[in-house]
Amino acid sequence: MKISANIKLFFVALALAFGYNATAANPNVVVSIFQEISANIKTANIEKLTEHFDSSVEMLLPDVEKTYPAAQASELLKKFFDGHKPNSYSTLHVGGKNDKHYGIGLLVTANGRFRTTIFLQVNGKDYTIQQLRIENDD
Repeated sequence: MKISANIKLFFVALALAFGYNATAANPNVVVSIFQEISANIKTANIEKLTEHFDSSVEMLLPDVEKTYPAAQASELLKKFFDGHKPNSYSTLHVGGKNDKHYGIGLLVTANGRFRTTIFLQVNGKDYTIQQLRIENDD
């Protein structure tokens, strides 16, 4: 029995040494969330996209740079997509660690190309968008 306790202690020490975080996000879930977000951007599905918004979201759009309550951020995003119908969207990179993640993508519209950056925060079992950037890429 003493060996078993020593083995447990060894693995706990190993986990602590390598920075294991029990609240860290599951990488498969993070990728799945970004795939869903990407599909919603590609189709300009604001309703589904904003389901991932936190109670307030930092928005960086052309001519907009401020933190807004989720409902107002949703309206700003709708206004953006009303003037920029998506032709295509591709995710270029997803990264992060522990409870903070980001996704970078390229949105091509009839009115130009835009680089997107989305920052997610893991809050318990929820993955919420903290910041959404849509910046000119021309």
